[in-house]
Amino acid sequence: KAIAAELLATLQEALSNVARHAQASRVNVELFVDGDVCLRVVDDGIGPPSEGAPRGNGLVNMAARAQKLGGTLQLSPGASAGTVLEWRAPRQ
Repeated sequence: KAIAAELLATLQEALSNVARHAQASRVNVELFVDGDVCLRVVDDGIGPPSEGAPRGNGLVNMAARAQKLGGTLQLSPGASAGTVLEWRAPRQ
């Protein structure tokens, strides 16, 4: 299925970004379906890039994968530290 391939590629890219950039000691991965398929990757690292900072191809590619399926990508600061990446796509 198309969504599974895009989801797995996004998860791989998200974990790669955490390993390369976040300086995190922990990462949690959640996958759930609530009408949409939602992948959430939460780390305890240094947080998302600041507004206006250049973004790498990884984030651009993850967003494009979501948009191709009619979904979204959101990147936000974690509750106390780190980054929350939420990738959503409508269930097909």
